[in-house]
Amino acid sequence: MTPRETILSAARQAVTVDRAATHGNVEDTFVAIARVWSARLDVALTPAQVCIMLIDLKTCRAWGNPDHQDNWVDMAGYAACGGECATLDAHNPRHTHRHVPQTQRVDNQVARGGIGE
Repeated sequence: MTPRETILSAARQAVTVDRAATHGNVEDTFVAIARVWSARLDVALTPAQVCIMLIDLKTCRAWGNPDHQDNWVDMAGYAACGGECATLDAHNPRHTHRHVPQTQRVDNQVARGGIGE
């Protein structure tokens, strides 16, 4: 198997089998992250944008350690999840920019200061 095939195979396994077993439904996770980050940043984010930002995180890590294959696997996985979220964003009003900060929004002051303050 080529390195490209290995990375894509590992990403597929992670996002279709392993991830769901460990973290639950991908849609629910990225909606929750979008809501929390939207509140913390006071900028409305969609689940697809969360995936882009997580790819950015892995890009920065890969920049400093390009031989660490996990970064590439995670980027491929986040790209696949982001593509799925973008499709859901387009068809589900719960994912739109207008909706994210209005539904079950974490209070900005608490989100910025931490839980319990």
